[in-house]
Amino acid sequence: METNSKKKLRNKSGDHVAHNDEPVSQSHTDRNDLFPSLALLWIAVNNINAKPRRVRRALKAQEDAVLRSIERFGFRIPLLVRRKSCGDRYEVVDGHTRLTAAQRLGAEKLPCLLVDGLPEVEINRLTLSLNKLQESGEWDADALRLEIKDIIDFSGDYEIPGFEVPEIDLMLQDLLIEANDRNPLDDLDCAAADSTDPVTVLGEIWIADGQRVACGRAQDLASLACATSIGTTAMIITDPPYNVPVNGHVSTVAG
Repeated sequence: METNSKKKLRNKSGDHVAHNDEPVSQSHTDRNDLFPSLALLWIAVNNINAKPRRVRRALKAQEDAVLRSIERFGFRIPLLVRRKSCGDRYEVVDGHTRLTAAQRLGAEKLPCLLVDGLPEVEINRLTLSLNKLQESGEWDADALRLEIKDIIDFSGDYEIPGFEVPEIDLMLQDLLIEANDRNPLDDLDCAAADSTDPVTVLGEIWIADGQRVACGRAQDLASLACATSIGTTAMIITDPPYNVPVNGHVSTVAG
């Protein structure tokens, strides 16, 4: 026997998209209407209010990542809003971080989907549900690494808003290790463990085709003075930041 939900799914299939440019009223939307007609409105940013009691706070890094995403791709996901009782004011149901990022970019109007026909308690329930559902799911690490590699191989551009470059580098390094079926750094570790007579010791300077390579600490002024004691130094190549482990440094916080 067909359930009410299945009947509604069957009856509404292919009939939920408006075929004109006029906003479609939702004043008679039934709570259990699975595919209500949605009105896309361009609303002045000054008329959109954030929800007074926000249950999730966006990190500054997340807002920055969303801003970079909008700069690169444009504002592609409309805000979900509800109409307030006073005049032409609207309140965000979902999309606070996108609103903040757009405000920082100087947006005057934003595309919004109007949530209508639901009682206030159900709209509040919807807000909580949408925020919680964003926490669900997990990355498929193998597919993610391959997808990122394909993007970079095709474009040569490492920027993917939401991902940090060190994070991407680690994933690409994992692919390289898997391709070689071994970690090339293991060879260096083995060589260092087997060696009882190190080739270079702290404080030594090697001359290679006119270049001076010093074995020392870049933060040690005495080492720098010794390495740069001849003539004027055109360039110093070091590897900051120093003594920073990958764990705790590479961040996965995004938008």
